[in-house]
Amino acid sequence: MSSKVETNYDCFFRVPYFYSLQDPRPKQPVFKAIPVNDDLKYKRKYKELKKRIREMEDENEKLSLKLTRAKKNIQRLRIERSFLFERLEQSHSKNNSESDITSTPQRVVDSEEDLSSVGSDSNDDNGSHTISMTV
Repeated sequence: MSSKVETNYDCFFRVPYFYSLQDPRPKQPVFKAIPVNDDLKYKRKYKELKKRIREMEDENEKLSLKLTRAKKNIQRLRIERSFLFERLEQSHSKNNSESDITSTPQRVVDSEEDLSSVGSDSNDDNGSHTISMTV
């Protein structure tokens, strides 16, 4: 009897062909529309990012111009430094040729490291400021 009951219930759970879960028609791609709120949110985000990119490009251009100017200034200062060293050497050689005293030979400062030892500032006990030059 229990098997008969199962067969009776079995007929209730059968699905006829026209109510089938499988659709015989080929499926078309479904495009869901973006909700208006999301669309506005994405447009706002796009505009913000575009603005940030413009600001970054402007900042980059300003920094590159600043870098170019700094490089030109460095080059100009190097030329100026070499010119001043040449004049200093000429003045030292003039002084040596004019003086008959040949004490210690004078040296010419060639590098930036030696510049720190050329002129040294010091304060006396009295508070007066003196600059000593070593040659």
